[in-house]
Order: sequence, then structure tokens, then C-alpha cells
Amino acid sequence: MNCKKIKELIQLDYMDTETSAAVTEQIRGHLRSCADCRAFEHMIKETVSEPFRRAPLVEPPERVWCAIKEAIELEHHRAVEMFPSRVVRWVKAHLLINTPAFALSTAVTFALMVLFYSQLPFHKQHAVKDYLREQSQFLSSLQDPVNGDFERETSVGTPIERFLF
Repeated sequence: MNCKKIKELIQLDYMDTETSAAVTEQIRGHLRSCADCRAFEHMIKETVSEPFRRAPLVEPPERVWCAIKEAIELEHHRAVEMFPSRVVRWVKAHLLINTPAFALSTAVTFALMVLFYSQLPFHKQHAVKDYLREQSQFLSSLQDPVNGDFERETSVGTPIERFLF
């Protein structure tokens, strides 16, 4: 790795010990051989990391923690309560139409469905009759002479033809 990449890793991940073991070893190997990067690492430790490590641990007063906890619970409670009311408002604003228009559209839709489905069985019956007629004509044509040769009948020579016919 080059010095630019090492310095970037030192700033971002190495100081926080968030690099993998392999990357950490590469950085340490580079630091052993490069005085400039060692000085950079030392400067980063002194200005960025060490002040936080040396800082005393400060505990906020109990009332601060209670106020934070109450604020979080209140915000969560509001979010939970607001969701259903927001959904209801959105539905009323965007989806609901006045009652007479809804009733009319429902009646027209129902009438069209009844009309469509009442005609459906008759079309199916005609289609089935046409299909059966076509198939029976085809099967009867198999018994007619081939190519107009009325003297010679078609032979059923293969085993599958004998089985089927």
C-alpha cells in the first residue's frame, strides 16, 4: 500500500481498531518502514485520540436521564398514535367518494358482471359443439380413401396404428 492509502486508513479505521487483522498487519508493516507515516500516526493519536482517552468520565444528573427517557417515550407514543389517524385521514381525503356516486357505480358494476357471466355458458356450449363437430369430421375423414384412390384403402400397418385404429 502507498502512503496516501495508509494515511487514509489511519484516519478512518485504524485508530478506532475497525480494520481487519490482515489490513492492520499491513499498516503496521508499512509504519515500521516509513518514518513519515509513523509521524502522521503519532500526530493523529496526539490530536484526535488521546484527548478523548484522557477525558474524565462525566455522568449527567439523574433528572437529565429521566427527561431524555420521557422525551423518547413521548415521541414513540405520539408516533404510534398518529399512524392510524394519519391513515384514516389519507383514506378519507383520497379514496372516499360521496355515497350516491358510490352506490351508482356499485350497481352498474354488478349489472355488468351479471350480464357478462350470464352469457358466458352459452358461448362455451357453442364452442364445445363446434370442437366436437370438427373432431368427428376429422376422424371420419381418416376412413376415406387416400388421394382419391377409391379402390385401395389405407392400411394400418404399424403396431401403433393397429393399437389406435
